[in-house]
Amino acid sequence: DYADERSNVQTATVIAARAVPNLRRLASATTPEGTVTRTLTRLSGRLVVIAVAAVTPEDDQVQPANGGDYLAVVDVVESERLSQVGAALDLENLRFVTPVGGLDEDTLQHVLADATGRVIGALRWRHAHPGPAAFSRQIGPVVIGLLCIGALAVLMARLLVAHQMRMMSNARAVLATSQARSEFLTRVSHELRTPLNAIIGYAELIQEDTKSKESRGDADRIVSAARHLSHLLNDIIDQSRIDSGRVKFSYEVLPVAGMLAEVQGLLGSSARAAGVQLSISPSSLAGFVYADHVRTRQCLLNIIGNAIKFSPRGATVVVRTRLETAGARNMVVIDVTDTGIGVHKDDLDHIFRPFGQANAGIGRSFGGAGLGLSIARDLAREMGGDVTVVSGVGEGSTFSLSIPATASGALHAA
Repeated sequence: DYADERSNVQTATVIAARAVPNLRRLASATTPEGTVTRTLTRLSGRLVVIAVAAVTPEDDQVQPANGGDYLAVVDVVESERLSQVGAALDLENLRFVTPVGGLDEDTLQHVLADATGRVIGALRWRHAHPGPAAFSRQIGPVVIGLLCIGALAVLMARLLVAHQMRMMSNARAVLATSQARSEFLTRVSHELRTPLNAIIGYAELIQEDTKSKESRGDADRIVSAARHLSHLLNDIIDQSRIDSGRVKFSYEVLPVAGMLAEVQGLLGSSARAAGVQLSISPSSLAGFVYADHVRTRQCLLNIIGNAIKFSPRGATVVVRTRLETAGARNMVVIDVTDTGIGVHKDDLDHIFRPFGQANAGIGRSFGGAGLGLSIARDLAREMGGDVTVVSGVGEGSTFSLSIPATASGALHAA
C-alpha cells in the first residue's frame, strides 16, 4: 500500500525502533511475550504503530555482537481508518492531531507518546453523550487493547519466523553434509579409477601374452572384476554430480530408433552371455526426442541392462516405443519389459533411491550398488521426463522411460 513511500516508512520505523530503551533485552527474554515491544511515531501527519520482535533464535552460549535480528510490523493509520474506529466507538470526528490546550468540554483528546516518552501527537474527538470526561480516561486502555491485538499478530509471526529459521538452519546443515559427502565420494572415486585402469591394462596384457590356460582364466576374472568395479565407481560419480547439481546437458534432436540401435549394439554381448534375447520394436509415431544424447543413452543402458540382468536364461527382453500426450506436451515413452523376478509393490519407490534395492538379497545374488535406476530417473526428470515402473513379484517388470518429443519446428530446423 505504501510502495511510493517505502523509504520514508522504513526510515521512520528504524529510527523509532532503535529508540526503544534496552532493545537488546528482547533477544534474551525468558517468555515469548517478553520478546515483543511496541512504540509509536508520526509520519506526514499520520499515526504509525510499530511492533518490534526479536526473531533470531539465540544460542545461550553465543550471543551475536549486534544483539540479533528483529522483525518490525508497521501499521500506518490513515484518517479514514480512524474515522471508522471512531464511529464504531461512538466517537465523533476521531483524528490524529498535534496536542493543544483550551479545548471545550465536548472536545476531548488523548496524548500519545513513543517508547521514550516523547509526545508524537494526540487522538482528538467529540463526544455528545454524558460522561465524556470519564470516557476519556478509558481511551488509553482502548488504544492499548488495539495495540495488543497487533502485538499478538507479531508474536505469531515471530514464532513462525523462528520456526522457519530453525528449519532453514537444519536444511543448510543437511545440505552441507550432503555436499561434503558427494564431494568426498567424487574425489575418492576419481582416485580409485587410475589404479583400476592400470589393473585392467596389465590384466589385458597378461591375456595377450600368456600361453597358460589357467593364467588366461585368472586374467579374465581380473579384467571382469575390475571393469565391474569401474562401472560402480562411474555410477557413484554420476550420482554425486546429480546430487550437487553439476550435471550439464546438451540438448539436440535425437532419432529414437538410432538411439535404440546404438544401445542394442552395446548390450548385445551382455544379453548373449546371459542367454537373454533382446527384442527392440521402435514405433514410427515416436520418432524423435529433444534430449541430451549421452544422458539418454545412459538412461537406456541402465534400464535395459537391469532387465537383462534380472531375466532368466531363455527369456526375452522387449523394448517398445509409443507416443503419449501429457498435458500440453507430447512424450516419447520407451517401455522395457522383462520376465524376471519382479518387484513387490511396497518396494517400487525404494528401488529408485540411491543405493536402494528391493531387498538385501538382491545385491548378493545379482550384484550392483543400486544406483542405476536412481541415476536414470534423476537424469530423465532433469530432461523433462521420468522413469516409472509396473511390476509384481514373479510377474516381471515394465520400466517406462518418458522423454519430451521433438516439436515440429525443432524437427524441421534439425
